[in-house]
Formats: sequence, structure tokens, C-alpha cells
Amino acid sequence: MNKIIQFFILSIIIISLNGCVEFNPPLKKGDSAIILSDNVKNPDGVSGNAFLYFKNLQTGEEEYVYISSEKEHTYYLKLTEGTYKFTHWKYNACRYTMPDGRTCKEMHNFVGHSEPLKKNGIFTIKKGETLYLGHFELDASTQTFTVNDHYLKNINEVKKRYPKIKKRSIENYSEKLNIKDWKFYIERHAIFGFL
Repeated sequence: MNKIIQFFILSIIIISLNGCVEFNPPLKKGDSAIILSDNVKNPDGVSGNAFLYFKNLQTGEEEYVYISSEKEHTYYLKLTEGTYKFTHWKYNACRYTMPDGRTCKEMHNFVGHSEPLKKNGIFTIKKGETLYLGHFELDASTQTFTVNDHYLKNINEVKKRYPKIKKRSIENYSEKLNIKDWKFYIERHAIFGFL
């Protein structure tokens, strides 16, 4: 890949990750944490990622999780106690291989934004509590985001990898979030030409 293209992509990733929550940070006894897993299903020939935003309703602080893997990825995040709401998500995708076989000379860029989530997607976490929020899956073909319950699989995986989580009691909160088929729309479709 051309060094200019590599620099361009790396710059976008670094800028985008500013303010992103830290995955699997050290936990102390009184720290609160959420556990979730995620993945992005992209159509053939498309490379895409998503940013899932949530807000602390007491402080107004907004943070996001960066979702880039097509394989299921399980992790935990440390949060301060409070009530949070998932507010929106963004989808970015590039088609490197065109249907007629061209590659890298043209890159189609798709940017999508979700509709606002009006009533669901709220959770409250208390000091020292650990919640499992579910498996967050973005399906670019259907333009939807859904939260499913993969509790046993995800909790077993995270307890094997992170000893601090192993000793904690973990409440399954995935059904209470009630996020199903959260739609998005395409905001911009641009074509970039590379030599």
C-alpha cells in the first residue's frame, strides 16, 4: 500500500480515537465496570468500523467505544457510578475492491449515522458493580445495530483473560437495554482516487 495512503489512514484512526474509553484497564475493589462484546458485519469487499456513543446522564460526559473487528471481541470498561444512555453510533466504510474488479485506484467512502435512540439503551451502575451489557453487532448489509445476549460465552471468555473480573458478581443487563434493529442512514458517499 502506498505510504501516503497508510499515513492518511493512520492519521484518521489516531484522530478518531481521541476520547475513546480504555479497554480492560486495571480495576480496584470499588471500581465499577461494564462488560460487552462487539463485531461489525461488512458486505464483501467492504472494510468498515463503528463508533458507539454513550452519555453519563448526570454529568453530560459523552464517551464512545470503537468497534472494528469482524470477529466477536469481548472486553470490559471501567466507568464511574451513574446512569448512562447509548445515544447514537456512526459507521465508516471503504470499498477497496469494486464490483468490476478495480482495486485501490478508487475507494468509495460511506459514512452513516444512526437515528437517535429515544427510549431504550439506559443502564445504571453502582459503585463497585459489574454489568454485562450484551453483544453489540452492527450489520452493514441491513443497516442495523442490535444487542444480543451472549452472556455465558462472553463472561467465560473475560474471566479467563482478566483475573480481576473473575472474582466479581456480574449481572446480565442485555435484555433490559432492549436495543433491536437500531437503524442508520447514509450521510455522505464520496469517491477518492488513488494512484
